[in-house]
Amino acid sequence: MTMSSLLKLTSTIVHRPSSGAASGRPSAAVVWTHGLGDTPHGWAMLTQSFARAMPHAIFVHPAAPNLPVSCNMGAVMPSWMDLLNIPVTPGMEDNGRDLDESVAMMHATVDDIVASENIPADRIVLAGFSQGGALSLVSALKYPKKLAGTVVLSGWCPPKADVNALVAASPTKDGKFFIGHGDADGVVVPSCGEEVVKVLKQNGVAVTSEVYPNMAHSSCGKEEKDVLEFLKEVIP
Repeated sequence: MTMSSLLKLTSTIVHRPSSGAASGRPSAAVVWTHGLGDTPHGWAMLTQSFARAMPHAIFVHPAAPNLPVSCNMGAVMPSWMDLLNIPVTPGMEDNGRDLDESVAMMHATVDDIVASENIPADRIVLAGFSQGGALSLVSALKYPKKLAGTVVLSGWCPPKADVNALVAASPTKDGKFFIGHGDADGVVVPSCGEEVVKVLKQNGVAVTSEVYPNMAHSSCGKEEKDVLEFLKEVIP
């Protein structure tokens, strides 16, 4: 499969600018990744509303491959990487399985957007929820060019990825990051979000972080509003 065909996969959802928007061609992009066991449809309604508020941007939802997941007794489901245990905690045991392949897929998606949509890397944001947030974090830090920003919702630092070392060497260190987490999250514990913020800030990264009261492993209206404002700031 060529990179130019990635955006044409039937499993990928793409929201494009309306025909009445400016030139009708996007000048920015957001790649939004879902969590474990979910599909692109899980977040498509939200980003469709974002697309109406940002008519210059394209929103791309890639689909995770179906993989066996250790914490679910090896059941096969949409997953970006293996998980050994739930709840997810900082520094948890991690075999790193499938993460590199998913990062490569994310990079190919970004490359596809750059080539086929003529959008530069520094006008692209990687965003994700839970497992998708962890993937977006690592993918952004490993990408060879600076990206505009990164959104990590209810995510974590995959231990095998050594995020601290990645930040220090990453061109996207000069981009902006939004980290959101609920203080009632029992699936990816709140200290995971705190760890992401700590690692980024100690490396001099510009971070906007929010903790949402009484929010479990999900999103809320306030978080969604905050993310939209962040996107408007980094890819105006």
